[in-house]
Amino acid sequence: MTHDTEPTGRTLPDAMGYLVASSAPQPWREAVARAAQLLTPGWDNLRGQGSLLGTLALALYTLAHERQQPPADVPVEVVKEALEHQEQPHTPEPYELQQRMKDALTATGQVRSGPDLHETPVWRVYRGLVHVWHPEVETSDWEPGPSEMSCAVQRLRELMAGLDADRAMLLPEAPEPTGPIRITVTSWVRTVRYGGASAASISVRCPTCNALEGGTLLVDGPDATCTCANGHTFTQPTLSGPHIRNALAQCVYPEGDTRVPGGASGSVTVQGEFRVASSSMPEHADPWPAWFV
Repeated sequence: MTHDTEPTGRTLPDAMGYLVASSAPQPWREAVARAAQLLTPGWDNLRGQGSLLGTLALALYTLAHERQQPPADVPVEVVKEALEHQEQPHTPEPYELQQRMKDALTATGQVRSGPDLHETPVWRVYRGLVHVWHPEVETSDWEPGPSEMSCAVQRLRELMAGLDADRAMLLPEAPEPTGPIRITVTSWVRTVRYGGASAASISVRCPTCNALEGGTLLVDGPDATCTCANGHTFTQPTLSGPHIRNALAQCVYPEGDTRVPGGASGSVTVQGEFRVASSSMPEHADPWPAWFV
């Protein structure tokens, strides 16, 4: 495969697949499905599809827990009311809604703490959406924040303004989410980070045997797992499922220039070096900027 700079949008199954790992609890799967159903009208023309779907799914998951009912049974008006928050001074962040989400995730066992406990996929979705991004170098000319959730909440208010219970009943069922994908890489996997005048490209190294070349990446929902050429499996904090899929979507096969969708499932092979934007970068950051090759 080679790099291709033409961006692609997400189909609804693809966007759902970014959120739903194989180990996801059933209430979260139902929340994602209901959110997808409510966003079906005009999906292909939406900007920020992933953050819209993730934010609405988290809101539905939270309300379902608070009301002790399935996400599909949460009234549309209740969802719309939850998206209305009191603006905080000097910040656009919906802190009240974010706290309710965090409380629900904690109560349902999706928040874990301790050095030997891994984050759950649902918590990782939440953490990514509320993260207020700041450039890692002081000389960067990029502005910080706001969070993806802040922008999504404002947009969701607009999108759902004309939606009521009667209209919601007429919406088609949500599709099945795209499944996991296993990516075999014949050369190095490198994470790329840049901002302002600084840039870095770091090879992913197996912590057990220090292998650098060859191996596989398994993307399952928001999760990413690495397996080196010698069979050791590990996680790498600078790699995330969405960032890997974004990098994959910018690769093409040499024969016929057929694009590999970012939401593809099954297995695929990347010939040569595979560059992925670091998880500290915006999700859609280009892993192959023209000035950094």
